[in-house]
Amino acid sequence: NVDRILEAFESAVRRKGVQVIFLDNFSIVDLGCTDDNKYEKQEQFVKKLIEFAKKFNVAVVSVLHPKKIMNITDMSIYDLSGTSAAVNLAHRIFTIYRLTPKDKQGTMGRGGKWDKEPIDADVKITCLKDRYHSATGQHFYLHYDVPSRRFYDTLENLDHVYAFDRNEYDNQLPYYDYEREKREEQIFGKVDESA
Repeated sequence: NVDRILEAFESAVRRKGVQVIFLDNFSIVDLGCTDDNKYEKQEQFVKKLIEFAKKFNVAVVSVLHPKKIMNITDMSIYDLSGTSAAVNLAHRIFTIYRLTPKDKQGTMGRGGKWDKEPIDADVKITCLKDRYHSATGQHFYLHYDVPSRRFYDTLENLDHVYAFDRNEYDNQLPYYDYEREKREEQIFGKVDESA
């Protein structure tokens, strides 16, 4: 329930010095509600998360998924599932869109000009709402490294060793060689793992 979640958050903040809390996924939280008071309970929960963030000076990130599985790069706040309270009360809302191979290749138009330029990235992150600043509508692109499970913009940032990482590294962190996968696929063919 909500109180146990907030107690766990407080314990993590006080004992471990946690500064960013991820709640994935908002819709699975047991709010102890009925169909009659569902939206009221969701709004109360969001307000408690905001109060918690202010009290402990931490960021609380709540994950909301799209209402339907969509293959569009530009979502709006109306595409998010759950309560409008989560959207209305949130200080910032970001979307993360995984770019498709078609997105990455771009689209060539007539006359040899790009209708849609190629994108050298794996994800597009867009700010749908920024209550206190002017980032609404801005977007940026990042790569995703499978072995390290990190988003990065440059290899230098991928190679950054964070304080929470207790491992010793003699060399650069390994990164996934997408070009090698493409070469192997061209040589060996693509394996259908669903069969």
